[in-house]
Amino acid sequence: MPPESRHMLRFIDDDLRRWQDGTRRKPLILRGARQVGKTWSIKEFGKKRFEYLALVDLEKNQALRKLFDGDLKVTRICSDLEVLLQQKITPGKTLLFFDEIQACSRAITALRYFYEEMPELHVVAAGSLLEFAFEESSSSSAGGNWCANHLTIGV
Repeated sequence: MPPESRHMLRFIDDDLRRWQDGTRRKPLILRGARQVGKTWSIKEFGKKRFEYLALVDLEKNQALRKLFDGDLKVTRICSDLEVLLQQKITPGKTLLFFDEIQACSRAITALRYFYEEMPELHVVAAGSLLEFAFEESSSSSAGGNWCANHLTIGV
């Protein structure tokens, strides 16, 4: 592991642990420029602190974006993700990680419903240029600021 990566992990690890241990936690949105270590940090956190890590890369995988075209029922989204990712998503044991969430504004909107319908599931989203995506999501309905905790990472 490069020295700068160890430093970065120490920098946000306390915030991530506090979020994980919260009793009524909101989805966590990790913001930052491209190539500053958002994905790496969350993957490392997920490996260390959860039994399972469900990685949903919304930029690379068109099929995963299509999950948000229909209704935003959290139980349906999780069931469909289990099939596509070929892994179980279990509240309390799984970290559900939406990477490059800016590629799918409906996924940003869905964060609200994860908080309302399944708050016991640990949900993290990461992306860059999220301010633009939040504006689009807000105009279509739920918005991002009120339904999620935000953590910014940088160099």
